[in-house]
Amino acid sequence: MFDLDRWQEIFSSIRSNVLRTVLSGFTVALGLFIFIVLFGIGKGLQNAFTEGFARDAQNLISIVTGKTTIAYKGLQSDRQITMNNDDYDFLVNIDKEKVGSSTPRYTANLLVKYGKESGNYQINGAQPEEKIIENRKMLEGRYLTPTDLDRKQNVAVIGRMVQRDLIKNGSPIGKELNINGTMFKVVGVFLMTEEIGTKDILLFPLPLYSK
Repeated sequence: MFDLDRWQEIFSSIRSNVLRTVLSGFTVALGLFIFIVLFGIGKGLQNAFTEGFARDAQNLISIVTGKTTIAYKGLQSDRQITMNNDDYDFLVNIDKEKVGSSTPRYTANLLVKYGKESGNYQINGAQPEEKIIENRKMLEGRYLTPTDLDRKQNVAVIGRMVQRDLIKNGSPIGKELNINGTMFKVVGVFLMTEEIGTKDILLFPLPLYSK
């Protein structure tokens, strides 16, 4: 029920403590604003990660090398393990029917130049099946092909941010990039799987690791 005396007491208290009332209201409003902003940022990051990783193959298995931690059969610990053609062939052919797609990958951070523009980018050497594994979305041009690999052609598929940083205006297809002193022709532009501010990747045909 509406109690007139109680409401009169409330308004009287507010009039006698105006500053405290204003500060209390401001604090509550500021708290709500901060909560809404932080909640929005968190939800946005969650959606970005979900959308980015959703395009990756769900049954992807990555094998990387590293250093040993213990000695083994007379060999010292802290040895760097490397893979070669035979290792790759062995892993792929253990049960070939269950291996849908596979590719070796070489990753390095190299200097890339186009005209007067330049920058350090992550470079991934890969084979055509990398498109299936990473589920790349092409924005322009084409991806790597077996012909590129057979002919050992210096072609590159670049990320959208590389196009924006280096080539800027016009279509990048057919343009040549200087990657660590070697010229590569751009044949396609793809959408990064993680469009969250990380540097883009450039891809070029990679033969199997040398023996």
